[in-house]
Amino acid sequence: MPKKVGIYMPGLGEAYRKESAEKYARRFMHQINYNRSESSIQYSSTIEKIFYDEAGKLSAQHITIWETTAGEKKQAYCFYEYQYADVLVAAFEKKNVLLKSLTLFAHVIVKIPLIFYRLFYVGRSIGYTPRYRGEAFFVFLLFLLMSSAILFLFPAAIALIVNAGNENVYFKQLLNWLHLSPRKLQEYSQMALNITAVILILLPGINTMITALATEFSCATDYLNSGERKQKIHGQLDKLLEFICEKEGNDTDVTLHTYSFGSIIALDYIFPFGIPVSARIRNNIKGLITIGCPYDFIRVYFGSFFSGRDVSVSDKIYWINVYSLADALASNLRKTNTKGKAEYGMPGSPLLPVNLNYELTNIKPNLLYQLLTLYSVRVHASYWDADDDAQSCLSLVVKQLQEQNIIHQ
Repeated sequence: MPKKVGIYMPGLGEAYRKESAEKYARRFMHQINYNRSESSIQYSSTIEKIFYDEAGKLSAQHITIWETTAGEKKQAYCFYEYQYADVLVAAFEKKNVLLKSLTLFAHVIVKIPLIFYRLFYVGRSIGYTPRYRGEAFFVFLLFLLMSSAILFLFPAAIALIVNAGNENVYFKQLLNWLHLSPRKLQEYSQMALNITAVILILLPGINTMITALATEFSCATDYLNSGERKQKIHGQLDKLLEFICEKEGNDTDVTLHTYSFGSIIALDYIFPFGIPVSARIRNNIKGLITIGCPYDFIRVYFGSFFSGRDVSVSDKIYWINVYSLADALASNLRKTNTKGKAEYGMPGSPLLPVNLNYELTNIKPNLLYQLLTLYSVRVHASYWDADDDAQSCLSLVVKQLQEQNIIHQ
């Protein structure tokens, strides 16, 4: 019987939350255990670091889930982690704050006409509601503020410059040219500091969250618009898939377990543009699990990214899609923001995912609170708890895999 193997592809911001394949695998293991009728079966996991290239430079976590029955131990499932973010974000992270701000500013400015247009119209074929578009619009405005260095990056620096430049002749000439007095600029900088302090007191995590989102947005934009680092990312994934098949067996069944932007990388890999599907993908990738997949967000703001692809493996794989209606980034692949079966998938493909709705609460905050606190963006991180022994959306995933006889009940 072919071995069951998963490749875990996290979201771009998972490193900020200290997420890993090990934690995902342990959540998965707990849900297998909780959803088995036979209580005598015991589960455990082991982790090792593997190198999957000839030079020994590419490494990954390998987590094995073991099943023990009557003293007999056997492999039930295993995961390999693919950290594409290391490749995608590396160049951006090396830039200084000024270059990061300029890059983000350029990306947002280019999108402004489309952002305004999409605020009012997306077409009837996409279930991306005005509330989500309004919150996305607000996030883009925050990105614009960040990249302009108004609130989050340089208010303290402005105050220091003003204090240091009060006696500088050239600095005074510059202020005169701008029709500003040192006192007036001091007042502006103090106001910026006060506003920043209020925001950080009321929403202590927002600075880190917005900074992380800005990094993700800039790197994701480069990938989506110009294929930045795409060849490198897909090439490393080819190497990992080949390593798995050599180690686990040529008939190994591989499922891509993906979250957030990892889902977009996976869709781009399985349904490639410009090249045919590889034999290894066609023969060994049997499934795709997308959690919090920003499919509709990409369709709304990045147009034809999913068009013109090789969808020839559509009849060879299964697709499970986990979403929350409260999540502004996740797609339910329906024309309305409602629960139900998926109504569309990849353009030109007959494959429709099995939709699994996961909601953390049935309480809906008022719209103003949602907007000011980025509630629907923060929900994107609520598919599991920080601790791997807590409940999570993987309960739905495991039950669905059992129903489809992909893993044993």
